[in-house]
Amino acid sequence: MALNVRTGSFGAKFDALSRHIADKAQQYQAHEQAMMAEIAGHQGHAYGRHGYQAGWEAQLIRVVTSVTPDQTFAPTGVEAVIRQWNQRFAVNPAGGIHTVMSVYDATGRPQHMQAGPLFTPGPAAYQIAAGRDAGGFISPGKQDYALRTALLVAMPYIHVAASFHPGIARPWKDLDRCMVVVSSPQTGFGFSYSRNAQFVARTRDQVLALIEAMQTGKTRGDLGLPDTGAPLVDAAGRALRPEAQRPAFSGMGELLDYLGVDIVWQKSALVILKKDVTGNMWERVTMYPCNLAPQGWAPSLKVQNHPWSGKVRMNDGSERTFAPPAWTPQ
Repeated sequence: MALNVRTGSFGAKFDALSRHIADKAQQYQAHEQAMMAEIAGHQGHAYGRHGYQAGWEAQLIRVVTSVTPDQTFAPTGVEAVIRQWNQRFAVNPAGGIHTVMSVYDATGRPQHMQAGPLFTPGPAAYQIAAGRDAGGFISPGKQDYALRTALLVAMPYIHVAASFHPGIARPWKDLDRCMVVVSSPQTGFGFSYSRNAQFVARTRDQVLALIEAMQTGKTRGDLGLPDTGAPLVDAAGRALRPEAQRPAFSGMGELLDYLGVDIVWQKSALVILKKDVTGNMWERVTMYPCNLAPQGWAPSLKVQNHPWSGKVRMNDGSERTFAPPAWTPQ
């Protein structure tokens, strides 16, 4: 039986898909250009540290160790050696089986190496910055939207000269930086990791080893983890493997529980801006996903226990008062 296929709307649908793909390609290209400009000018850590390319592993390492994704040997937040997901097994001279990974070196040439931490070690001294929370944008499009929106929100305040912080000897503070929260309640901007009450500090190598253990299915015995007293038989009375022979982590949830880390979806983005050399435009310092609300603007000055009152002094000497958002720094 012949099928009655209607093709009248194919053109319009294809055009929409074509535009979507073109927009995505442009976003990725713009992201690469912005990241290279950031690296060349040493202007903040918006892309190398919080860009989508850094990936979840680098952010998890940071929240546990405070070692940032962007380092002198990896300014984009991505290390030089890329792993390839094709494990190979070989028999060693003693008759045992070990894993060999096919990887690419820093020049892009394939090479083989025995499975280990699977990461380049890097220099002994790593750059450390904060770390109780760490996260990045889910895509270059989300990051671009956050920056463009923040610049629009902040533009009316480019002529603010000072902000008022009551209760101190000199309450008026010169203003050359601001912070903007951008909201996206439908989908959000990305995710972050956050330390919880069970968090225990570990080294970078330890975190790498634990990530590898999850990815390669290492057992509790391989890691030397103690038994937890889990049942040795299932509901039907059938014997289960001893705990030492079971996977140490069956997924990300168990790994995060072991590390004492929560993963949080971020519905907003925080963008830090500063005035450029002309004083007539804002330019980006850094930005990252967050869960602050509502969307708005505030001076980025932090005066402990003396938050911004909402009062500002304009370049012409006039004063205005705004409603300060709940997240105003203090």
